Amino acid sequence: MAHDLNLMFEGQLRTLFERLEAVFDSGYSRRIVDELQKQRLPVLLKAAELDSANNGTLFVPVLSFSEVLTPDAMMRMVWHGSRIGYSYLSIIDTASFGANKRPPYYIFGVDDGTLTAGMAYDKASNFLRKQDRKFLRPQELVSLAIHKSVFLEHNLIAGELNGNGHYTDLWMDAGAPSFSLIPKSASHPKWKYPSCLIR
Repeated sequence: MAHDLNLMFEGQLRTLFERLEAVFDSGYSRRIVDELQKQRLPVLLKAAELDSANNGTLFVPVLSFSEVLTPDAMMRMVWHGSRIGYSYLSIIDTASFGANKRPPYYIFGVDDGTLTAGMAYDKASNFLRKQDRKFLRPQELVSLAIHKSVFLEHNLIAGELNGNGHYTDLWMDAGAPSFSLIPKSASHPKWKYPSCLIR
């Protein structure tokens, strides 16, 4: 178990470094990865406490938006084959979610939206609350998509709302991953709401 978790940790950081280097220089990319490396021991200890059969992806590294790691820069690290992701959101848009300028961190017990498949927003919210799970935040949704192509068949919604009653949506737009803002009133049976147990 410990060996498998360590391999998972290393594999995620290799993927992240590759994606960062495609957008930024090696020095900046290495600094981000080094910050996450320092969290190895507590991440592996926390993950070992979780039941992988019931908690989806045990952990996912998260990068927060900033003047450098803008939503568009982050989405350029989300790939589908040769297609590179893009964002309709600006750093000002994500600021309304409190999604900006936090050091790199990890989320645990990450469900890709399977638990809420086919649910409307209010039903998904109530269901996750009873399961003691939390909607993913916008930066967490993009970070998940860097590591798992879970957006190919379903729109993924970061269910945390901003002050204007909007949430963020990661979806396939003409064959490329895209990131946008939509009102809470919008819904579709194929939308999913990813969640985590711990952040």
